Amino acid sequence: MKEINKFLMMCYHQFNKKHYKLEKVLFNRFEIPQNSTTFDEIFFPEKDQIISLIDKLNNGELKKIGFLLYGEPGTGKSSTIKAIANYANRHVIATKLSIIKNDSQLLRILHSVKIGVPPCNDEARQSLEYDTVPIKDRIYVFEDIDAETDVVLRRNDSGDNNNEKLKINSIEKNSEDDAWEKFCKEYSKRKLTLSGILNALDGVLELNGAIVIMTTNHIHKLDPALIRSGRVTMRINLKKMRKTEANELIYRFFNQTIQSTALRDYMMPPCELEALCQRCKNVRDLERELQKIK
Repeated sequence: MKEINKFLMMCYHQFNKKHYKLEKVLFNRFEIPQNSTTFDEIFFPEKDQIISLIDKLNNGELKKIGFLLYGEPGTGKSSTIKAIANYANRHVIATKLSIIKNDSQLLRILHSVKIGVPPCNDEARQSLEYDTVPIKDRIYVFEDIDAETDVVLRRNDSGDNNNEKLKINSIEKNSEDDAWEKFCKEYSKRKLTLSGILNALDGVLELNGAIVIMTTNHIHKLDPALIRSGRVTMRINLKKMRKTEANELIYRFFNQTIQSTALRDYMMPPCELEALCQRCKNVRDLERELQKIK
């Protein structure tokens, strides 16, 4: 239990009116900003589909939702997570696979309804309080999952499975006592595995009512089993903005749009266009800046 509590203290989760953010090894509590990102502030073609899926989940038409957000840095993956959390009105559990020791620990972390949180009182920082967070009120977030652990990466034909066979064969060649000793050593070394992650997310113990979000800059690196249809409800490729969505963002700033060829499809990611809008005084100023971009 100490390992689980330590892990949960290293996570980040968000309540309706509070959020809990890691400071060294303990959480500090902060009010959630009133201007937290919403779907009204982000623009991409699949936005309405995401909202529809969340509505279906809340209405009981779906048991669980899995989103995979992928694309270049700056295309809006983190903003989309914030908007989903805001719209769904759920707690966010940021899950770092890099600090999970084994499959059993991950299973208990994802399926336990209690989350350990240190009290605010500095004098009692060694004791833990427990927030009860039903699974149906959670969003599990695995950001940059390909960078967190190698076990989720696509395998070569000569990968880990063959290595396991070699270990087993070497055990079989030894005496029974020697084999048992080797088996125990190998078992004690076992860490987090892909099959363990898949079972925790989509096994016999179900995450009924939960939303699971994975993000990556490199979808091609991920093992197909992790992101197959059924396990992932929807893949969203967040790219540089089309002219339609770019004009929606521009209208939010200036109550006007740009119809000239100064604005083209896939010129820049949302973060760059938003920063450009913030620097410009009006839509004409923005149009002049866009014309400078080849």
